[in-house]
Amino acid sequence: MIIAGGKGAWVGVGLGGQNRLIMRALFRFNMDQYKKGDVEFYFKIRDMVGSPGKIDIYIVPDFGVLTTTSGDPIDLKEEWSSLNNGTHVRTLYVQNVPKGPANPAGTPDDLIYAQQGKWFSMTLSEEEITGGISGGYLPIMFRARDEGLEGGNAVIISTYESGDVPYFTPH
Repeated sequence: MIIAGGKGAWVGVGLGGQNRLIMRALFRFNMDQYKKGDVEFYFKIRDMVGSPGKIDIYIVPDFGVLTTTSGDPIDLKEEWSSLNNGTHVRTLYVQNVPKGPANPAGTPDDLIYAQQGKWFSMTLSEEEITGGISGGYLPIMFRARDEGLEGGNAVIISTYESGDVPYFTPH
């Protein structure tokens, strides 16, 4: 099901009654004004439940405008499987308590440390961006690396609807 208009995009494994829910977040950035060069993307971690582990970030094929629903089941196999044709670009690890600098010295370029309640950024190269733009949009998917976790292990990323709007700036 597609859930939009809430307090943020959930990524990880949740619970719906007694059922495990695997949750992924889709973001779609309008890149009409993009010329060239690297771009810094900003997202805010609104909250975290349990321990979702590492979150993989992919540039995926454009999925178009998603319908806002009331949480009714619909066929999502095209959006869900867009990951199969996507490109892994970064890995996010969210900490619930600050443990020193967000990205300590020696952190691999593709790993981003973020803290609960704070903004984090990721830089995408011109090559990553131009290879991912489709129809003027850059679609990005967040997914828990381990979707086999028990329910109740997720991170909540701010969305347009939740107030702290994700954005980007060119370098």
